[in-house]
Amino acid sequence: LLIGVPLLSGLVAGVTWLVTGRALRPVAGIRREMAAITASEDLTRRVPEPDTHDEIARLARTTNETLAALEAAVERQRRFVADASHELRSPIASLRTQLEVAAAHPGLLDLDGAVEDTVRLQHLAADLLLLARLDAGERPSDNRVDLAALAREEAGARTGVVVSETEPAEVAGSRG
Repeated sequence: LLIGVPLLSGLVAGVTWLVTGRALRPVAGIRREMAAITASEDLTRRVPEPDTHDEIARLARTTNETLAALEAAVERQRRFVADASHELRSPIASLRTQLEVAAAHPGLLDLDGAVEDTVRLQHLAADLLLLARLDAGERPSDNRVDLAALAREEAGARTGVVVSETEPAEVAGSRG
């Protein structure tokens, strides 16, 4: 008994260690891949999914779904920044040109145009803030907006656009 019990305990411990190590090998693979993804910042990579139907396989699938959602969020943020910079370039360039002309020739200052461009910049900034909030999941207020009236209003401000009378088309949302 003095020899058999320690020998049997050692054998059970060794088998337990081997089985546990083999069972957790996929977790080590997932951890290594996540560390590599974090280091490389390459969100297109995915963790290996074992061919089993256990908790480890579900963990790998959930991790890959989280990575896909994170990749989509980063792409939306990149598009937003690109759109914002593109939309802001024109009015800023116009305003800068008007100010440079005014500095060189004070009599040629188009004050109305400068104010108009500044107001346009304010509207763009407000629209970009609204887009950022919507992208973050914030819901706009449930005001009623008549889309037909809004379309007539916008079309009336443009030359060469024919506006026909339509029935009101109200929706929940904001004018922005």
